[in-house]
Amino acid sequence: MAGIALIGAGRMAKVHVASILAAGAKIATIFDPVAEASKSLATQTNAKVCYKRRRSHE
Repeated sequence: MAGIALIGAGRMAKVHVASILAAGAKIATIFDPVAEASKSLATQTNAKVCYKRRRSHE
């Protein structure tokens, strides 16, 4: 089964996660600019965290 990527780990994300899991789907990865928010929600859903990579500007 393919998993769902979730962009944003704020208050609404928790509502979306509950609906996604209730439907029997899997959260595969979570991204949020606030790393702690991503980590917290990923721990609850057994998902991976996608980190933002910064580009170096020359």
